[in-house]
Amino acid sequence: MTIPLTRLRTATAGLAGRTGHTPRRIRLWQLSIAAMGLMLAVVGAGTTASLTQQLEQASIHANQYLRAGDIQNQLLVAHAASARAFVAASEKDAQANDEQAVQARDTAATRIVEMAAQRTDLDSSLESLTHDLLRYAALVEAAHQQRGQDAGRGNLSQADALLRSSLLSATEELQAAHLAASQPSVGWGWVLPLVAWLTVIGLVAISVLVARASHRVFNTGLVAAALVALLIAFGSISTASAQASPNATTNALARVAAVATAQHAGSRSYALVANTVATRRSSGDPSAELAGLLATSTTALDPTADADLIKNLTTLGKAGAATLAHARSQAWTAAERALLSADADAVAAASDAVQSQTDAEVRVARDTLRGAAEAQASVGVMIAALSVIGALLICVAGIRGLSQRLKEYR
Repeated sequence: MTIPLTRLRTATAGLAGRTGHTPRRIRLWQLSIAAMGLMLAVVGAGTTASLTQQLEQASIHANQYLRAGDIQNQLLVAHAASARAFVAASEKDAQANDEQAVQARDTAATRIVEMAAQRTDLDSSLESLTHDLLRYAALVEAAHQQRGQDAGRGNLSQADALLRSSLLSATEELQAAHLAASQPSVGWGWVLPLVAWLTVIGLVAISVLVARASHRVFNTGLVAAALVALLIAFGSISTASAQASPNATTNALARVAAVATAQHAGSRSYALVANTVATRRSSGDPSAELAGLLATSTTALDPTADADLIKNLTTLGKAGAATLAHARSQAWTAAERALLSADADAVAAASDAVQSQTDAEVRVARDTLRGAAEAQASVGVMIAALSVIGALLICVAGIRGLSQRLKEYR
């Protein structure tokens, strides 16, 4: 009887060892579920914080881009008005044009101050831009004190050179840099879906191990936890995909860029003509530059949707070409009369119409930016709530589901 009893004790001890090992594994799986839930909550909150910060920075860059574009536009308006003031036939006309030039320069200065208030690491050129604008204003003012004289034309020529070589190039660089930075990176947006899918895989793996250990295929708690993780995975993927694809903000800025490019080319062409006449610049032929600017002005426009804009730009181009025809033959008096003729009213109307459409597109872009910021803030709150609440549900459902298995070993 001794041998059978010994074998019975040995078999019983082995069974007790196996049943004692299973509860330890179940507790380890519970800790794993808690760790996965905690990781999901932390990543969800971190992703939301990162996304919110990126969207705030993108909004700042988009608004800086719009301000830089307005600075450039106001400088061109001021430049053309200053040239008209210099060749005006009467003191009254000269004063009216000079007031327009001063107002445009003041607006440009205001936009620079606004950009400085929202300063980013891309705005290091604002100090030199401010300095050059002050130099430009001083040259123009000196020219107006010497209207009709060669010394005044010399100051106006220096102002033109400063505008071309420094002011316009600086604003173009600011626009390009801020437009590129206005789209937030979505790299961190894919971390939450990745963690959520890893959580799903982990919960499925634990379900399989529990089924093998307890000989029960279905565990309600683990299935519920996996479904919650699956919901977070699909929800976060949808959000990240929407963030990566072109959105209303991207489209609005692209539209502003197209119209602003056209408006800039039109304004610059008119400023070129006006300054050529005012300074009586005989060196070189600006006709090629004018033709290039006019060609650029309509490249990005829709012939149907932008028919009125193209018409107004064409009016500016024809008026400029007619004036330059006199300038090429150095018939400066005739060129000045052409610049200030009755057609000037049509040119002014066309210029105002182009400016009005640009302003309208900028207003739409600003409204879109505000709407997008509010929508993204709501999305951020939703992601944070979904990940934190979902992580809590995963922990509760998964741990509770395994607790039922633990009771079987007590």
